[in-house]
Amino acid sequence: MKRLIIGLVGEKGSGKGTFTSILKETLPEKAIDQITFSDVLTDSLNVWALPPSRENYIKMMVSMKNTFGGDVLANAIKARVEKLPGEIVVIDGMRWPADEVLIRSFPKNVVLYITAVPKIRYERTKSRGQKAGEKDATFEQFMEQESAETEVYIPKIGEKADFTINNDGPLDEFIEQVKTFSKKHVT
Repeated sequence: MKRLIIGLVGEKGSGKGTFTSILKETLPEKAIDQITFSDVLTDSLNVWALPPSRENYIKMMVSMKNTFGGDVLANAIKARVEKLPGEIVVIDGMRWPADEVLIRSFPKNVVLYITAVPKIRYERTKSRGQKAGEKDATFEQFMEQESAETEVYIPKIGEKADFTINNDGPLDEFIEQVKTFSKKHVT
């Protein structure tokens, strides 16, 4: 049986990580692995003892892309995915055309776009503080990061997604949308 690869694309704070948690809760009988494109960047930042700030993630990715080519991160992720045992693998954080090519290269794949309005996403990133500096960022700084080179392809990839979830509402609505996605593409 070919395993399912779910490629998640979405702006920061849209709910990609929450999607994976909900998917695992609603399908406990499935072996679901998760990997994020930022895992490779996090490992690189750690090796160099650099703080895991959004700015450093952007600099690291742009630098690697400019030095080693646009598919450098996709190639690293593919190598990691091939080692994962799950029957479903969620690859979180597509942002480059090469990421979409990677997801589509797997025989059984689906691309899911999760989006929400900027103000809601800003509040989420500020409250979770997942990356260094997020808790103290102003809305203006948040919006400035939205135009970074690493972010511009997200909506373009999202336009070609197999399924879209708009996560502007409460959590229970999001859970229902995840269940709808699951019924259509996973079960």
